[in-house]
Parts: sequence; structure tokens; C-alpha cells
Amino acid sequence: MNIDIRNSRLFVPESGLIAIRDGIGTRIVCHSGAFWITQEGRIRDDILNPGEELVVQSRGRTIVTSLADGEVTLAEPGRSAGRATAPAWWQHLFRTAPAPANC
Repeated sequence: MNIDIRNSRLFVPESGLIAIRDGIGTRIVCHSGAFWITQEGRIRDDILNPGEELVVQSRGRTIVTSLADGEVTLAEPGRSAGRATAPAWWQHLFRTAPAPANC
């Protein structure tokens, strides 16, 4: 089963982990708590506090570890973390659908 959590605000308990595979361009936004971010192939790790965000630079695995109970958003590339948007295929449907005929 695949669960799509992109653009969702997630509660992560202290010491909880989120593993992201090939997440280059994904924005990680910290809303509360604190998160330790480790990206495969990068020398340094990052710490996110409330109001801070980070864009994943690695094509490898990225590990998000909660240092305290907190909330985080994972926003896929090109999307705002502040609001959810319709999937690209859904948006395309509305752009290409013909206007209804007047009755």
C-alpha cells in the first residue's frame, strides 16, 4: 500500500522518523517541535525549528528525525506547503475540459 503524505501536516512524536527516498526538491517545513535532517551524500546535517524550512538537495535517502513532539509538512517540488493543491492530472482535466453549452 502506498500512502501519499505530500502536502500534509504530520504529527511526529519525539524520536519519530520519516524516511524520504529520492526527494530532491521536497520542502520540509517545521511547524512545531524540532527536526534533525540528514541527507545522504551531504557532509552536514540540519536542524529545523518552528517556522524554518529546508529544501532537500540529495537524490538519495533523507531522514527526518523528531527531536521533540512536533508537526512538519513535506511539500513536493513546486507546491506550497501552506495549502494543498489538486494533483497535476486533476488540474490538467480542468484546463482542457470544454466549457458547458448554454441551454
